[in-house]
Amino acid sequence: MKEIISKFFWVIIIFSFIEFQPDSISGSLQRAHYNDLSDTLSFNSKPIAVVGDLQRTSVWEMMLGREQNDTERENIISEIKKEDPALLVLLGDMVFEGSDRKQWEYFDKVISPLNNLPILPVMGNHEYYTENSSGVREVKRRFPQVNSVSWYSRIYGNTALIFLDSNKPKLTPAQWTEQQIWYNEMISYLEEDPSIRSILVFTHHPPYTNSIVTGDERDIQNAFIKPFMQSEKTAAFFSGHAHTYEHFIKENKSFIVSGGGGGPRVILKKGEDCHIDQCRLSGIRPFHYVLIQPNKNSLEIIVKGINKGENKFFLVDNFKIEYSQNNIASK
Repeated sequence: MKEIISKFFWVIIIFSFIEFQPDSISGSLQRAHYNDLSDTLSFNSKPIAVVGDLQRTSVWEMMLGREQNDTERENIISEIKKEDPALLVLLGDMVFEGSDRKQWEYFDKVISPLNNLPILPVMGNHEYYTENSSGVREVKRRFPQVNSVSWYSRIYGNTALIFLDSNKPKLTPAQWTEQQIWYNEMISYLEEDPSIRSILVFTHHPPYTNSIVTGDERDIQNAFIKPFMQSEKTAAFFSGHAHTYEHFIKENKSFIVSGGGGGPRVILKKGEDCHIDQCRLSGIRPFHYVLIQPNKNSLEIIVKGINKGENKFFLVDNFKIEYSQNNIASK
């Protein structure tokens, strides 16, 4: 069985690099305009919305039986709009192939209900497909935050947000080292800032996952986890890439995998060698988004989802992270 799964996975990877042409989009679309942001965001007590992996399924993946989830993707964006968040974090893989402008036009159409919302992305591996410069250029046209380097930070009330580029093979060794130095210094600086109560880190690739398709990302563990674990203020580490929802607690720190924005979902491993998942849902996890609500003494994390072919959202997960000791409160 493992051999079959492995062969299936590599077939998908090979076909993923073949040009994918999405359905044509009727009418002319103006380029989406996303708000340019200063380092400090206006705080208004509204939640932070998070969604990962909005990309469509390629034609080759569909030929192999993987699901296409256009309706669910649109429903998620519509539901996020109803939540009226302060800002939206995108956990990468906004499109399947970053160098394909037609796919970006589709993305613009899907995300257009949120055009007036500040949107903060991280770079996914699909943004670098297949010509790095073309995909990066498309991201920069939409998101000025990554115009110079693809890592940055923002402050929202008493919460610091750190956005990292986890695509080590796509960065030069010098860039990867520069990002690590910046990250370490930023966490040290925020630790000393009395106005900051919690630090959230966002990457595309997850340091930990039970996905049968991807697995743990050693580069992320080696580069970013030690400073995160040593900090008193770091509260949660958010990632996408694995098209599922997972919630792990390691040394009282939360690690959340949120790749449920519409990409074809994956099966999770089971067994004693797996990470202990706080989410007890069986089977393939639902499409979903996350809300982060900063409060005076804690962060509240709310995850809402929908099943395939349905439009009624339900609670997937809900927990609090206390600022004082960063312990996970009872659900």
